[in-house]
Amino acid sequence: MIMQLVVIALVAFIAYWWASQGALSALLHLACVVAAGAVAFGVWELATIKGLFPLHEFFHTSGWAIGLLIPFAVSLVVFRLLTDKIVRANLALNPNVNWAVGAIFGAGAGILTTGIVLIGVGHLQVPPKILGFQRYVQDATSGVIADGAKLWIPADSLTEKFYGLLSGGAFATSQPLAVYRPQVAAEATLLRVSFDSGMSRNSMQPGDASVSRLIKVEGSAQEIYDYGDQRGWSYSDPFNGRVAAGDGYIVVVDFTASARERSGGMAVGNAQFCLVGQNSAGEATPVFPISVIAQAEDSGNPLGRFRFQSSDFFVASIPGESRPTMGFEFILPQGFEPLYFMARGLRLELPSEPPDTISVASRNRAIAAGNIISGGGQRYVDDADFNTDNMQRLQLSGRDGAIVVSSSFPGRWTLLRDQLSGLRDNEDRQIDGGKQTIRVEILEERKNRQLAIDEFFQSPGEQIVRAEVTSLPFLKPPPTNNSANQVPLLIDSNGNQYVAIGYIFVERGMAEFSFDVGEPILSLGQLPASLSAQRTDQQLFLIFNVRKNITLQRLSYGPEVRAEFQLVISGR
Repeated sequence: MIMQLVVIALVAFIAYWWASQGALSALLHLACVVAAGAVAFGVWELATIKGLFPLHEFFHTSGWAIGLLIPFAVSLVVFRLLTDKIVRANLALNPNVNWAVGAIFGAGAGILTTGIVLIGVGHLQVPPKILGFQRYVQDATSGVIADGAKLWIPADSLTEKFYGLLSGGAFATSQPLAVYRPQVAAEATLLRVSFDSGMSRNSMQPGDASVSRLIKVEGSAQEIYDYGDQRGWSYSDPFNGRVAAGDGYIVVVDFTASARERSGGMAVGNAQFCLVGQNSAGEATPVFPISVIAQAEDSGNPLGRFRFQSSDFFVASIPGESRPTMGFEFILPQGFEPLYFMARGLRLELPSEPPDTISVASRNRAIAAGNIISGGGQRYVDDADFNTDNMQRLQLSGRDGAIVVSSSFPGRWTLLRDQLSGLRDNEDRQIDGGKQTIRVEILEERKNRQLAIDEFFQSPGEQIVRAEVTSLPFLKPPPTNNSANQVPLLIDSNGNQYVAIGYIFVERGMAEFSFDVGEPILSLGQLPASLSAQRTDQQLFLIFNVRKNITLQRLSYGPEVRAEFQLVISGR
């Protein structure tokens, strides 16, 4: 109710204000609003992706909102100043006519202004409900995207339709809004329908994800949807209705470590991802996933098909997986062909080659066999390429061994919150990211245990493993070779490979901490430049994030295996 009143009040205020200014002034203001909105939508992606995202991680959650609203506000001020300078007098009309026509033009300006504000604010990282209002929801019984509450004055959808028509008409471009951002008003709500009540990530940056494969699944819509049962579920959404006939598609998406939450891992739902199709008339429509095909959490290789069939259902990446691969399954209405894939507001190109075509039965067998996507964990080195010529047996000895299962800092080191500058901690006083150099003597000081910070954050189902690779000569990293694959790896008994997500480097009484689940160490060039295999006064601890209930067996630098051991990671 509050949102309804706010929208009505804002539109009514703008309409009344410009009615009182007269018909010509209201018309000129409407023209300024139309032009400013066109500029804002025209530069939106460029301003957000190229301008704001690279500046600071703050814009990763607010960039889409700021990237629309700031250009709109600035353009509107500029256009208003120009028109006020050019047109210095008003028209003399009958007062009643002047007021009535001014109110009509003012109402138009009010609807467009309110609509742009609603679309912009909707792209903030806030809960799905704003002032008690949520336009689209996940259906409680079927899980599909469905209508929620509707605005009495649907300013956002009217604005979307208006600029969608302009983008294919008077303001036509090669990438019209109606095709390359269809249902942009809905997007403003759907990006907030996410894990943790809308507080998980609501955007992706270039490089966070890419589409590696497109698969077409032949069969009826019912066969594609059901997968082994006949419970009669079907796909529908507010934009296409119930899709009784169409083609099935699986979009295989490779995510990078930077796509993960700050806390580690990622959870995907059916609202933040969509496949956009286009028909022969040039019309575009989004469809939302019916299921996600992903690696099952409790196994090394087999895949699971997780169908969205209830509200608040999200599919999580398996613990310890820094670069998950997932297959999003869609039913595209008959007559539409895939155009591109949208991942949390980021438009991803589909492969240029024609999609692979399989039957429903073949899809089911491929899922059961675990080979429809590369779901066995990220491979940084092919198994056949590992070289064990320099491998040595490593005897582990509990907490003091070279490789230990512990999220704690080495040496019983501790920090206090007011000593953090580059490092970040969470509410549980655990380091969850950042980089900072600290004097060792500060780390060794005795502190109040109730206030001390002494460990790294680890997500549920994951375990921090610390490897002191300078403790033994054969564990030391080789000289950096930028042309070679030298990614530091821990490898478990199932062949899964884990990259380091941080390090602690000690030299001359200073300890450099670096910890970021979104930026794993993929080359030795990411380690401190002064690190040397010949130095004996340095310590380097590599911090790995692995899943629980596994046995680690090897440490390598790229294909060069240096150590073999047995380290059981329990499920506790």
